Amino acid sequence: MRWAVVFLIVVGLATLAHAGVRKDFQSLWGARLAGYAKTHADLQGQTEGKQAKATQLIAARHSEFSPEGHAALGAIKNQFRLQGRQSMLAAFLVHLQKRPPFEGTLMYLSSARQMVAEEQAAAEMQWKIVDDRVSKNPSISNEDWFSLYSDAIKLRATADGRADELAMLIDNMRAYEAALNREDDNQRRSAEAWSRLGQSMTNYSQQPSRDSKITDCTPNFGRPGMTCEER
Repeated sequence: MRWAVVFLIVVGLATLAHAGVRKDFQSLWGARLAGYAKTHADLQGQTEGKQAKATQLIAARHSEFSPEGHAALGAIKNQFRLQGRQSMLAAFLVHLQKRPPFEGTLMYLSSARQMVAEEQAAAEMQWKIVDDRVSKNPSISNEDWFSLYSDAIKLRATADGRADELAMLIDNMRAYEAALNREDDNQRRSAEAWSRLGQSMTNYSQQPSRDSKITDCTPNFGRPGMTCEER
């Protein structure tokens, strides 16, 4: 019975320790996602302003469209790359809410890596299609040029952003694993202490009881002291 109690105590402490580590890391990842949301709002405002200017130049068929168009595409790229990071991190946090074991999270990240690789390949293919279409049509209008590259760069930037965040998460998992291992070491030492305590309790309970003996002592004449007998 005592050993069962000791076992339950050790298992309970280990579970609480892992839950604490997971909660700490989830808080850090949650804070990072909140930071992305704030930065995305700022980037979105910048993108909308540059797109509006590019659109005005397109409507006016202004000769300076090219620099403004490229500036607008650069803003779109920054916004959607961050948006890709957001989507990857948000999905990862949803995964963690299911309280998966560490090995389950490694499998999740492995699957995500394959998915992101496919997304990047599809985005690169779309970019090449747009490049080919534009190169074969030198007289393409500014409006069509901007529309084609806007769509292509959104796809590519989103995939690249997801790849960036996935790489960071995989790197974070090394620190996560190290924290779990430290807790495991602490719990192992705690378990050994509880084990020794449980063993000492068991040994103590198994010691035979010893009744007090009444002794009959008589003087030992001729020598100092008494002679005592148990009875």
